[in-house]
Amino acid sequence: MLISLAPLALLAQVAAPGPENWAYLTCMTSRAAEVAQERLPEAEFKQRLQSFCQNERSTLRNVIVRQQIADGRTREQANSDANVFFAEIMEQMLSLRPVAPR
Repeated sequence: MLISLAPLALLAQVAAPGPENWAYLTCMTSRAAEVAQERLPEAEFKQRLQSFCQNERSTLRNVIVRQQIADGRTREQANSDANVFFAEIMEQMLSLRPVAPR
């Protein structure tokens, strides 16, 4: 399976440059590739992905929120920005799920 990390790398750099990005993205990409091998239905695939990399996600969320607040965003806006970031990452990870042949 070929995985393009370019869109993820760009998204992560915009959100919060640093090793926290790479720890989370590496964990998620690795786990998504592993779970994709199981050919699960989309809902189960997503549920499994959401359970992975919680420590890395929490660390990165804190970095994103701190950075956004430092840039003048309110805590609520910063948390919303983090939610959007993680939703985008999840969409990228969901795209790794193989689709059954027609």
